[in-house]
Amino acid sequence: MPLLDHFHSPTKDVAPWSSIGTFWITSIVRSLNRTLPSDGLRAFAHVYLGHMVEADIAEFEMDSSSEGWENRFSGGLATAVAPAPQLIFSPQYPDVFEVQIRDTKKGMTLVAVIEVVSPANKDRQETRRKLTRKCAGFLQIGVGVVLVDPVTNRSANLHNLIIAEIGGKKSPRLPNTPTYVSSYRPIGVEDDPILQVWCYEACIGELIPSVPLPLRRDPLTMIDFEGTYLEALSDNGFTEADLRGTG
Repeated sequence: MPLLDHFHSPTKDVAPWSSIGTFWITSIVRSLNRTLPSDGLRAFAHVYLGHMVEADIAEFEMDSSSEGWENRFSGGLATAVAPAPQLIFSPQYPDVFEVQIRDTKKGMTLVAVIEVVSPANKDRQETRRKLTRKCAGFLQIGVGVVLVDPVTNRSANLHNLIIAEIGGKKSPRLPNTPTYVSSYRPIGVEDDPILQVWCYEACIGELIPSVPLPLRRDPLTMIDFEGTYLEALSDNGFTEADLRGTG
């Protein structure tokens, strides 16, 4: 199944990204847990739709008077009067569509992550910086990273930002394409770090490229993005015939 554009009509109206992305993460986890090379390695899903959570500020309104706070306590204990909050607001947390690969025989040590990008990860400079620095931090401690970016309504290329973060201005870059898959495998030792990188465009209307799962000390295995994406669409009740012409 070629990659569809889930961020523009008509596809976004019938196959919304929040559902497709969630099922895609689940499908990737299921696939990896059948193919991970070492006993003890397990894949786990981590999904958080931060931009879709709206806090009801009315639920958190507090009486700033001393009487209001004192009445919340009972009994004979002496209590200090808490000051009123200096700030109350609705925080905006970044989306997380993530697969974590952990070693269950070594205290659930994190060995690799797969980050599936959403629009909320690319919409502002600060959110782009958060994700790129998160990925750079993983690589610095030897955790492999895979980036899958299907987002078409934001133009930033996070792969190039990651390379700039860890490699400097002369590091190799991709063409400024918004959709791509990339894999980063840290090897070597701290005083002589080496990073292996695979990166391919993932064009709308074409099959999604596979990349290696970047485990530091295990044989490389390929991640079946195409098969898991098709499974995610199927789990949402779609067939190729349903979506033909909506890419």
